[in-house]
Amino acid sequence: MRSCTSRLKIGAGRDDAVKRKVCDALFEMVKAHFAALYARRYLALSMELVEFSEGGTVQHNNVHAKFKKRLCECVKGQVQRREGKRAQGDAT
Repeated sequence: MRSCTSRLKIGAGRDDAVKRKVCDALFEMVKAHFAALYARRYLALSMELVEFSEGGTVQHNNVHAKFKKRLCECVKGQVQRREGKRAQGDAT
């Protein structure tokens, strides 16, 4: 038998309904990912939510800045494509 445990770590402050909704959605994605394997063999899937206390974690990362930069690049590209399509439509 194999097992797979997903651990979701988040900062404090989200209400229980939000945490439940996110966990449910993510666990459905995990189940979908492993569906074929689950159908063929014994497999135990689980998910754990770990919520840091307000003062219980120290962090140093550049993740948010990189995601923000990437998001801006994606949005800029979408706007440019849209404007290009409009320009092509105006030219015809």
